[in-house]
Amino acid sequence: LLLRGSKANQRQKAWNNSAHAMLHEQAMLAWLVAMSSCWQGRAEGAWHNMDTSQGSTPAVRALHAAVFEDRDKTMLIFGGRNSPSSTPALEVWQYYRNNNQWQAKWTDPGGSTVVPPALYQHAAVAVPENVVYFIGGLTETESFSAQVWSFSLLNNEWVDLADGSAPIMRGHSAVWDPDNSAVLIFAGYRSVSEVVSLTNTITYYQDFGGGPFYWIAPEQPSSSPSARARHVAVYDDAHGVMLVHGGEDENGGYLSDTWEYHFSGNYWIEAYFSGDIPQARARHAAAFDGVCMLITGGISDLGKLEDLWEYCRSESQGTWLLLQPLGPGWPRPAGRTGSAAGWGPHGSV
Repeated sequence: LLLRGSKANQRQKAWNNSAHAMLHEQAMLAWLVAMSSCWQGRAEGAWHNMDTSQGSTPAVRALHAAVFEDRDKTMLIFGGRNSPSSTPALEVWQYYRNNNQWQAKWTDPGGSTVVPPALYQHAAVAVPENVVYFIGGLTETESFSAQVWSFSLLNNEWVDLADGSAPIMRGHSAVWDPDNSAVLIFAGYRSVSEVVSLTNTITYYQDFGGGPFYWIAPEQPSSSPSARARHVAVYDDAHGVMLVHGGEDENGGYLSDTWEYHFSGNYWIEAYFSGDIPQARARHAAAFDGVCMLITGGISDLGKLEDLWEYCRSESQGTWLLLQPLGPGWPRPAGRTGSAAGWGPHGSV
């Protein structure tokens, strides 16, 4: 999902912005959508289908991972599958907004052992030096992947970074913290000595001074979010915190809470609200637009969701705002789960 230009109305001024989004949905054709929003005291917007059917496109999929990468200024996706019985996709695709085209960046050439397994329920993070990390997930045989793979945007080469200390996980989140040169990995299902449990732990994959990355498990804060999986997380670089929303608990119940993690001090703060908040959900998509976290889709007790919300944080509090469509008759993507999101700062898309 690529979203463009959503801003908070509490800034006390009107905005004219446009937003672009890409959504992949299980059991339907992959498509690109765009949203135009006009800020005149309240959020207004409309979804528009951006048709890419004239060129090559990735196969239909869900539970894949997506990032925006700065080298080619594209959204990059890897893995995922289109049904519970299908084989996950072993390929990397790029979406170019400048010409509204998909391009296959890498496919398995066969005969090489230095490639990752086909994955789903994994996480992806773009880090400096034109590299993307793919962390954890499930393989074709539904086994946990105990690996971290790096993919070079320069030469399309894979490197297996597993050193025996990586947590074995799926349904987790991962964000890049540029302030501390660390990947922050939170919650999900983890396998320890072949015992699988739902967790609420946070783990760092941190670079100290340009050297190799190391796994660090900080002391668990006394106040933390409950154990969960299939939640969303983004890094709010405007305030230096990781934002976490929703997910599923160990009983399959959907969560609606919002938390902030502060790397400096290793503590969590739960955000409380007096107004409306998004429906409890899991398997939704999120992106951070430089000011606010946007979430869309997912599944709840009501079924698949199609709404779009933004969470904007000030120094004193945060606010959720439902971004309303322009009116009846405007198209919008159908409710979906297992989609992926990436924010492109160049052009605010």
